[in-house]
Amino acid sequence: MPDAYTHLRTARHAAALAGIEPPVLPAFLAGANGPDPLFVYRFWDPHPAVDLPALGQRMHREKAGAFLAALSRLAQTPAQRSYAAGFVMHNTLDSLAHPYVALITQKGGVYDIPQGHSYFESALDTALWRLDFGHGLPSSRQSAPVLSGPDLAQVASLLQNAIAEVYGEQIPFLALLDCFSHFSLARWFFRSPLGGKKLIAHAIDLALHRKRFSHSHMLPGRLRRGLPEEWTDPYTGRLHQGGIRRILAQAEQTGADRLQALHRYWSGELGPDALSGALGNASYDTGLPC
Repeated sequence: MPDAYTHLRTARHAAALAGIEPPVLPAFLAGANGPDPLFVYRFWDPHPAVDLPALGQRMHREKAGAFLAALSRLAQTPAQRSYAAGFVMHNTLDSLAHPYVALITQKGGVYDIPQGHSYFESALDTALWRLDFGHGLPSSRQSAPVLSGPDLAQVASLLQNAIAEVYGEQIPFLALLDCFSHFSLARWFFRSPLGGKKLIAHAIDLALHRKRFSHSHMLPGRLRRGLPEEWTDPYTGRLHQGGIRRILAQAEQTGADRLQALHRYWSGELGPDALSGALGNASYDTGLPC
């Protein structure tokens, strides 16, 4: 999964390309984080009562298209529709970028190191932020937008209903509310301009016996040299020209097309079958139908 700023940046660029202004921008950007907040729900608790990380894994690998369609159909308020549109953008970028990340983290790849996936994501986030702003790092609010109380409640309700319909899991409403605040807390911790928190992350990883797990998520990171511009998708065998910047541009254009399809669907110009065709059914992990 590309990291938070990369997702929010891609969503903003796609909306601009589509000529669409999300009615509730924070909800749109929160949606662009997709299922990722589920992975940090009660991250300090080794045995939370609700296993949202396991649900996040299912959402990445199962019924992705059905879930996007359910979000789009069930969304009624401006905040809910903005969130659903952002969620579509998350799937768009993940499904296009993950095969590349799988390639560079496999044996012999540029990021063939423990937790190489996360190190690459953190480095990409840092590089894109500094490309856009020249220096510094995104704040927790710039990675995990804060929603107003009513908007957050509407988004959590939408998630709860769509999850129940597609995955058959009854997730407590409060757990879904909490995962957003826990995601914001995690984004604050992973930001370490002077490196002090990296030392804490290293200590946490030693205590948990999880080599480089927390450390790999820390910002800033630096992209390694030698990232391929010509590469073969490890899942399809297809040869691609252009590296991660080409993938980001493709995600922006594909995302713009999907945002326009959503706009037409909500305005009554596009039917549900046509919308499902536009959104696709790509696994977040492989880009293959799921």
